[in-house]
Amino acid sequence: NTSFRTTMYASVIRAGLICCLAVNVGTVLVATRSKLQPFYEYMLGLEPVARPALYPPGHEPIALLGGSFAEADHIRAKHNRFFAIEDDEVRETRSVLIDLLPTSLGN
Repeated sequence: NTSFRTTMYASVIRAGLICCLAVNVGTVLVATRSKLQPFYEYMLGLEPVARPALYPPGHEPIALLGGSFAEADHIRAKHNRFFAIEDDEVRETRSVLIDLLPTSLGN
């Protein structure tokens, strides 16, 4: 799908993955609408960690998915070139995040 909305949503996910790589995340948790759950299961190999539930405002069930970030990143790398992430993107993001989250990133 090449719609603007799909591209924007994928861009947000990609930015989140780059941030996770930059700070060496160990576990990933995603809260998403139930209808988007298959995307996260396929693209990142995440698994449900709780039953979908209604959270405020409660109009649509929200699924909570989780898993190892290393495994999610490994699966991500096998898919769509859009989700290819270069080392320089991670380094640049890390350099920005160091100023924002100094205690979280260490040295």
